[in-house]
Amino acid sequence: MILVFGFINIDLVARVVSIPQPGETVLSSRYETLFGGKGANQAVVAARVSLPHQVAIVACIGDDAFGRSARDNLARNSVVDNLVTSVAEPTGCAFITVDERGENAITVGSAFLMWCWAENMAWLLTPSGASLPHQSCLGFGSSYHDEG
Repeated sequence: MILVFGFINIDLVARVVSIPQPGETVLSSRYETLFGGKGANQAVVAARVSLPHQVAIVACIGDDAFGRSARDNLARNSVVDNLVTSVAEPTGCAFITVDERGENAITVGSAFLMWCWAENMAWLLTPSGASLPHQSCLGFGSSYHDEG
């Protein structure tokens, strides 16, 4: 069993000529809604190259349409999601602007995700907002292995 700790987001990606400067509005002819979050992306890739139902993710999502869609995506990719906690907050969303050169600007709306980790899972994020303490991961992985 591969156990992934991380975030599950929905990415809203707009392609533009140039990334807006402060106070500027730029138009995009369309945008894409994609599945994201480093943890979710890693879990899906690992599941695609392993036996079915051998990858699980520990994460939080909102009990909303984005959260349900993200959970369905995990299931379609054979990621075990019984360690995903649903809460009455919006699912994390990344707003990504990509210019003609491939440069991007990203804003992630996920303050509740940090709260969820701290309150519901007893792990605290490091100041970078992207990593979990190594000992917490080992301790949880060991207890998950013992349970099944």
